[in-house]
Amino acid sequence: DLASLRAALDRKHRKDLDYYYRRIDREGCRWRDYEATDENTLRAAVDAITALHRSRLAAKGLSPRQLRQSACLDATGQKFLIELALHNRPNLRLSLLWRGPHPIGGCLGFAFGSDYIAMVSGQDTHAAHGLDLGRQVLWHQIQAQASRQPTRVDLLGGDLDYKREFG
Repeated sequence: DLASLRAALDRKHRKDLDYYYRRIDREGCRWRDYEATDENTLRAAVDAITALHRSRLAAKGLSPRQLRQSACLDATGQKFLIELALHNRPNLRLSLLWRGPHPIGGCLGFAFGSDYIAMVSGQDTHAAHGLDLGRQVLWHQIQAQASRQPTRVDLLGGDLDYKREFG
């Protein structure tokens, strides 16, 4: 359960999660989950996730050619994500963090049985500066899954301390 997972985290990691959670709240940002929403809103939310993903990759200095190689950033990949989301609504886990009228971070994932898979995450690195959204968007998703007691959690690629800690 969530309490056990949280207790198993390194003390510094727990403090960081709490600190940035409070900071996100103080800055007036709000989470919105899109599991039960109409088709047009869902399409817009998936578009927002892919735009945030593109922003995150561009901030890493990837060239336009490298950006086009990301599976979800071309038209076919984006259409696939939208169709996957529309046809798997019971399993869909889609969250965006909003600052006013703009999404600044989010994650698109799915829960199948006791497995949770994060597929695409992203953030507006300029708007989200100092909010630790790489970790926070995944933590938001993990918290939502805790009641299902997942036995497998896939947090995308990347060898990052917080991903190893969540693991």
